[in-house]
Amino acid sequence: QAEKLHNRSKRDGKHYIDFWQQIPLNEPYRVILADVRDKLYNTRERAHQSLSAGASDIPSEATFTHVYQLLEPLELCYRSLCDCGDRAIADGSLLDFMRQVTTFGLCLVRLDIRQESERHTDVMDAITKYLEIGSYREWSEKERQEWLLSELKSKRPLFGANLPKTEEVAEVLDTFHVISELP
Repeated sequence: QAEKLHNRSKRDGKHYIDFWQQIPLNEPYRVILADVRDKLYNTRERAHQSLSAGASDIPSEATFTHVYQLLEPLELCYRSLCDCGDRAIADGSLLDFMRQVTTFGLCLVRLDIRQESERHTDVMDAITKYLEIGSYREWSEKERQEWLLSELKSKRPLFGANLPKTEEVAEVLDTFHVISELP
């Protein structure tokens, strides 16, 4: 597969000619991932061209049109790394990226996560009441900032799993948990 991708790359005259000349065939992961990089680049460029001009000169075959097309070479690398005893490498950034692709697909946009500030105030109020240090909602902005800064400097967890939560508070905390797992 690496040789096939290498030959296709040379035939297509990609943007990374110097890069390809430096990749020996005995580095199959680099060959495969360079093809992924090129297809991602083409996918983004085709989308930009289609949006700005209504059409693109980049053929769809040179792009990813389905999530499985992107996952396939990543899974190939993952299985190969595991089979070679490099599970620690496979379970690192590669697995993280595969999870992101599975979760977010091919949208190729930055993730912008927003919630109404009152929802965050509700969470902080639930935490301060649980800690029995008052109501965050009733504190002045200065008191809030001082407390938040002191908590950010602290090494201990702010709360445990037994924090009583409303459905709304749980949703915000779950969102933060998911964000914390993204690389």
